[in-house]
Amino acid sequence: MDCEAIRDTVKRFGVNVLSFRSGGDDFAATMQQALDSGEGILYLPAGEYRADRSLKIRSNTTLMLEDGARITAGDGACRKRGDFLLMNAPEESGSENITIIGGVWDGNYRANPKSAMYDENGYSGAMFNFMGVQGLTLRGLHLRNAAGYFTRFARLNGFIIEDIQFSHEVNMPNNDGIHLAGFCENGVIRRIHCLTRGTTRDDLIALNADDCVTRTENRDLCRGFIRNVLIEDLYAEMCHCFVRLLSVTAEISSIFIRDVRGGCRSNAVNLDAARYCRAPLIDPADPAYTRGVGNIRNVTIEGMAVTQAGSSPLLNPETDAVGFAIHGFTRADDAGDADTILLRNMSPSRIRLYGLSQGQLEQALADSKLSKHEIVRHADGTLGLDIITDYYDTLALRGGGFIYFSIDRI
Repeated sequence: MDCEAIRDTVKRFGVNVLSFRSGGDDFAATMQQALDSGEGILYLPAGEYRADRSLKIRSNTTLMLEDGARITAGDGACRKRGDFLLMNAPEESGSENITIIGGVWDGNYRANPKSAMYDENGYSGAMFNFMGVQGLTLRGLHLRNAAGYFTRFARLNGFIIEDIQFSHEVNMPNNDGIHLAGFCENGVIRRIHCLTRGTTRDDLIALNADDCVTRTENRDLCRGFIRNVLIEDLYAEMCHCFVRLLSVTAEISSIFIRDVRGGCRSNAVNLDAARYCRAPLIDPADPAYTRGVGNIRNVTIEGMAVTQAGSSPLLNPETDAVGFAIHGFTRADDAGDADTILLRNMSPSRIRLYGLSQGQLEQALADSKLSKHEIVRHADGTLGLDIITDYYDTLALRGGGFIYFSIDRI
């Protein structure tokens, strides 16, 4: 069933949220009464609405906003830990079967600023928070003006997040789009587009199986596996990073990513294990971590066409992986100072890098430190490298694209 058909069905069989208005102009009270009513299907007509406190949606509820409906967080609506524009209501056995469709959701970041970095009771800056949900669907939403993450999730099983648009009047730091924390599995994330240049100012898609959970934006999230997720059709004119895969010990596995396009200022794919974050998870000088970290398995990326506006490597593999592969990577910029690949800080691995020009091959061999490698010549005239790395080896591809790149820890 397409989105319009779903909207028609909801409108036909649902209950108007405004029918719960009992007098006065307290929209949050009206909406919360509707969400608490037990009605399974609700819709909100077009209009401008202001929520002066967090909205909490319960299990077995579908909420649809009609075209032209906008919900804005009221001034001071989000001030402390646990405040969000929208979240699932805490339920003893967890939540299930929650669907939100349509509408513009505005975090009003100016009047709801994120708290200091390690404020134990501060506001995370996140607009949407869903934790412990079996069967979550977010579809056709336009999310605007988050003070921090637009969305954050943990302990999800069976989720669909699709047709999501992000925009910002002023791009904010630590401004992830879709942020998955621990124990998220069996999901689809697709057609995620940024409408304003510079959005998102952090990771468009963050798969953070590990993270610093004492930071304000991550309070109450958890570290744990992320697995079996399809991610497709990502676009940003100039985000910070398209996809982060953050693992130190927790598993990220069975991830398929395809059709990523646009521009970035930092990475196309970030695999640095948070070494360079303001709150790093490891001390790179600690002998326990100098020989590789991470638990990434069976991650495939197909079709990335990106440009680089900054100086960071588009791909920075600094995380151990088995079965990590990228097929078809192109870049349209003139490279400048930004590497296409800078591989380092990894355990011994077999690396395959195919589809290079003669110039790319010569540059890579000149600028890399490779203990053991073999040049591969393909029938189409392109060149490649089969590499067996040792600790402290590096691989630097300074510019251009490639046909195939893979990592398999030995």
